[in-house]
Formats: sequence, structure tokens, C-alpha cells
Amino acid sequence: MLKKIRCLTGDIFFRIEDSFGKYKLNIDRKIVSILMYHGLETDPGRLVCNYLDITPESCLKEIRFYQRQGYKLISIDELDCLGDRRYNNNAYLIISFDDGFLNTFEHIRNWLKDEKIPVMMAICPELVENNGIFWWDEVRARFQLMKTNTIELEIDNGKSYFTKNDMVKFEEKCERLPHNNLLSLLCQLRNKTDYISEDQIRDSKYYREIMKWDDINLLAEDNLFSIASHSLAHELAINIPEQELKENSIKSRQMIKEKTGYDTKYYVYPSGKCSEKTDEVLSQCGFTHTFSTDASTNYLESIKIRLNRFRGIGYGSTNLRYYAHKWNKEHKIMSPIS
Repeated sequence: MLKKIRCLTGDIFFRIEDSFGKYKLNIDRKIVSILMYHGLETDPGRLVCNYLDITPESCLKEIRFYQRQGYKLISIDELDCLGDRRYNNNAYLIISFDDGFLNTFEHIRNWLKDEKIPVMMAICPELVENNGIFWWDEVRARFQLMKTNTIELEIDNGKSYFTKNDMVKFEEKCERLPHNNLLSLLCQLRNKTDYISEDQIRDSKYYREIMKWDDINLLAEDNLFSIASHSLAHELAINIPEQELKENSIKSRQMIKEKTGYDTKYYVYPSGKCSEKTDEVLSQCGFTHTFSTDASTNYLESIKIRLNRFRGIGYGSTNLRYYAHKWNKEHKIMSPIS
């Protein structure tokens, strides 16, 4: 009860402060902030399983909150035009969605049409083409459905043991491995749990279906919608050889153009893992802008190829005080917020 009272009191104070403009930006040069989202989910059980997903309502409210503080929504295709005289605002906001989950489709379609919210969607064309499953969704499903309490796998020429509760630990280990080693480890996991069928994985609460090309093309009919490469099949740029990065990024760009007609110039790094070298390689492959997951804004005058993105956490009645704290922390260098 005490926790609920504190939460309610915090929400009231936040709304009062917001209405008096406490969080409004006060800046004297152009900035570009990018909000990064993944899935939009209304099922509480699935929200718990996929921590990057938020509700559509809280997502839209978060976008509106940024607008109230002085941000103007723009398409990523307008980024290189912000130096023009007609763009006389100082703060611009770009909305991005990673992975192309189907649970975002209807909401994005409605927002494009009714709310006039530009959206950049980052997709992995090979997974779209093959109706693939993201490896972490498969891992979570296999750990959930595992019949044994412990599983033995060979990693780095040694044996490692994982319990059913070590799902996060296993995922973190996977992310640190070179891509070919990751694929090898996933093969081991599949062999050890070969009694779990693909249908069972797709029926799991951890699995999220991705859009098909028809879905993406329907969204692409709107000029406010743009497409970015999210690699070929979500391989991390820093975990593959330079030549493979070149070949995969060129192929992903070609596939997107072939399937949608959209000639993308944007590359969204899976998991945000990148370096100056990967930026250089992607620039050589025709990408004008890359996107990380570093939580900070971008000063227009300093933008070269890579842009930072904030993770959108949703603006909801259960986290407004945390939201206020986060907003203050991320924007204190630009505004007089203490």
C-alpha cells in the first residue's frame, strides 16, 4: 500500500512539473534525438518475457512527451536537410523500431496514417525472407521447454553447464562469441534439446513473429516510412570478419531494394555493437548513416556517420518518477534541469 501511495504521489508531482514546463528543453543549437523501440505488446505475460517490448499506449505517450518538451518529429530521410533555412526548430526527434516484429505492424500503420508519425524500421532481410526466428527468442524458448534441469555444452574447448534458470547468462555468453562460434553453440543447444520442435518454439510466449515482405511493403506505401538494414540475419558487426561484414551489408541492402524498392542508406547495428572501423566499412558499402544504442542525443553540427539512440522505455503511470529521473539525466547537458 505504501509503495502505491508513493507511486501515485510521484506521478502527481511529475504531471504538475510537466504542466509547468520544468522538462522543456532550453538549447541554442540544433539537436537530433532518436528513440529506439522493439516490440509493442498488450499481453502482460508476453511483456514480462520480452523486456524490450512496451505497450503501444506508453510508446505513443512517450513520443508525445518529447514533443511537448520542444521536439519536432521528422523522418530519417530529412536528416541531411536540417541545415536548410526552412528547418528552424532546434530539437528534432526520429522514431525507430528494430527487428520488424509483427506486433508493431497495426500500430505503426495507424500512427503513419492518423498521427503522422514518421518511422524508421530496421530489418534483417534474410530472416524476413525465410520467416526466421531470432536466435535469442529460440534460446529463451528452448530453456523454457528444456526437460532436464542442467545442460552441458562445449564452449572455448571446455565444458560449461547451464541450468534452466541460466537463460540470461547463456544469452550474454552468446553475444560475446564470434558469429561462427555463436552458430556452433546454437547447433549444440538444438542437438541437446532436439525433442523440442520448431512449432513448439513458435508457440512459446518468448517467440515473436516478424513481418513478411507484404507487411513491410504496405507500410512502405507511406512516405513517412523508411527502412534500414539491421544486418543480414542479426550478426554483430564486431563479431564477423571485415570481408564478411562488407558482403553481408551489401547483400542486405540489395535484398531490401529488390523486395521493397527502397534504396536504404541506413544501417542499424544489432545490439549497438560497433566501432570506427565498422563505420568505415559500411560507408564504403554505400551507407551514409549508422545507428548505435548509446543513450545520448546528437548535435547536428557533430554528426558524421554514426548517430546515438535512446532506448524508449514507455511513458506510463507506473514509472513516471523513474521516467522524470531518466529524462533529467539524459538531457541535463542541454537544459537547465538540475
